[in-house]
Amino acid sequence: IFVQGVILMRKSKFKLLTSSWLKTSVKGNQVKGVVDGVWYKYDFFPQEAIAEVVVSEFLQASGETNYVKYFLKDMTNVCYSQSFVQDRNNYIPFAKMLQFIGFNYDVWVNRYYVSASVQERFNLVKQVYLDFGVDAQDFDVEISKMVKLDYLMMNIDRHFNNFGVIYNKDVEEVIMAPVFDNGLSLGVGVEAETGLARIRRALKNTTKVRPFSRVPRKNLSVIPVDYYFEFDVYKFLEIHDYRIDLTYTSFVIFLERVSSLLVYDVNGYNIREVFISAFGDWRVLNW
Repeated sequence: IFVQGVILMRKSKFKLLTSSWLKTSVKGNQVKGVVDGVWYKYDFFPQEAIAEVVVSEFLQASGETNYVKYFLKDMTNVCYSQSFVQDRNNYIPFAKMLQFIGFNYDVWVNRYYVSASVQERFNLVKQVYLDFGVDAQDFDVEISKMVKLDYLMMNIDRHFNNFGVIYNKDVEEVIMAPVFDNGLSLGVGVEAETGLARIRRALKNTTKVRPFSRVPRKNLSVIPVDYYFEFDVYKFLEIHDYRIDLTYTSFVIFLERVSSLLVYDVNGYNIREVFISAFGDWRVLNW
C-alpha cells in the first residue's frame, strides 16, 4: 500500500505518509457488488461485516440520521446496505472534490497537506469543502461526528475516498455525505492480530488512523465540536442482531470501548451493567 520511501515531516520526524495511502484503503480492493440499489460487501479481513453492522447499530441507537445502515446477510461474512446515492444525486469523494475545484490531487497532498501540522491539515480540508459550497457549520458538525466516531470505534480506514459530499445537479445542492464504510473498526485488520491480542491492542488505542493524523487523539484535538452521541443502550438491545455475540472479538471490543468511554447512556443508565446483563461479562476472557 505504501509507496517506497519516506517523507520528511515537521520537526524532522519521518512518517510513512503518502498520497496513495491517503487515497486508498489499507485493505486494497474489497469485494463489493450492487444489485437493484443494494450494496453487498464481502469480508476482506475476518469480522469486517460484524464491525460494519455493530457501528451502524451504535449510530442508529444514538438517533443519528446521516449515516449508512448496514445489515448482515445469512452468512456473517457479508453485509449489505441501501445505496445512499439515489435519483439525481452523485457522491463525490474528497479526492475527487480536489480535482473539481482545480487541484491536482498529488500536488495538493505532497505540497500542502503532508508538510502541514494537524490543525493546518484540518483547515486545508475544510477550505476545500467551503470552496465546494458546503455550509461551514454543517461541515464542523459532520466532520466532528465522523472523527469522534472513528476514535470511539477505532476506524483505521478513513482515507480520502471514504468521505466527501453528495451533489444534486438538478438543484445544484451540495451536502455532507453520510458516514459509511466502517468495516475496519473495532480491531478488525489490525496488523493481522487475532483474538485476545487484537482486543488488547485496540483497547490501548494504538492503531493508526486518518485523515488528519495517524494518532487518534491528535485527530480529536482539531475538531471544532466535541460531538456527543446520544446513545440509548436499551434502543441498541432492541435493534441488535443477536447473531453477533461474545464469540466475535470485534464485538467484545465494542462493548468494552463504549462502556469505558461513554460510561452512561443518554438516559443515565450504566452502559456496562446493561451490556453485561444482556450479553454476559466479557471480562472473564482475561485480556
